[in-house]
Amino acid sequence: MSVGDFLLLGLANAALIVITQFLATSWLKARFESSIRRVYDKRLEDFRFQFKQREQAAVIAELLAEWSSGHYDPKRLNRLIWEASLWLPAETVVELSKVVGNSPDARPMKQRLVEVRSHIKGKQDALETSHIVHFGYPAEISGAVRHPGGEPSGELRAYQLEV
Repeated sequence: MSVGDFLLLGLANAALIVITQFLATSWLKARFESSIRRVYDKRLEDFRFQFKQREQAAVIAELLAEWSSGHYDPKRLNRLIWEASLWLPAETVVELSKVVGNSPDARPMKQRLVEVRSHIKGKQDALETSHIVHFGYPAEISGAVRHPGGEPSGELRAYQLEV
């Protein structure tokens, strides 16, 4: 072997080391970027899911607030109940319809809120109906009666607490 052969072998080894280092660096960089992208994609997905949950909760809250006010816009109330019926489970839609339809066998409005909350969150938590504050006099408050009068159009009437 001559000096030229050793020089050529040394250059080949150096080139092989440089290429290996470049490939390893590129591979590690791609792995890190992929890992970071996965973390941020997961965070973005979680954020979008939480945002969707808040939107769904807002629809139910607006629906029940509009309905319990007694002075509602039927078109708006229909839009809210129909929108909620697109994503709520069937039994919850039936029970919610009983509430806003003033069915005698309807469970209390706050009970509906707790059930919808459990559905949206995907789990039951410590919230109970007694923890939810309500201003006004809905039918489920003990001693509340419907105000006499009202229109035969099916419009909800104001509530009045008997003393």
